[in-house]
Amino acid sequence: MNKQEKVLEYLKSHKKGLSQRDAIEKFQAYRLSSIIFRLKKRGYNIITQMEVSKSEDGSHSNYARYILI
Repeated sequence: MNKQEKVLEYLKSHKKGLSQRDAIEKFQAYRLSSIIFRLKKRGYNIITQMEVSKSEDGSHSNYARYILI
């Protein structure tokens, strides 16, 4: 099973979606946006939900979470 298939199976079974960090930890997939682009091109309805993470020092960072609809 390639990374694209692994990501698709994960999205199908996890309603909360997948972030880049999750993809690296679970599949060693460092180009998640590219995988999502290809899945969308194949006809899968995937939305991008922007989220904010707060670090210990109080700074914020934005990241994308991909959710299969």
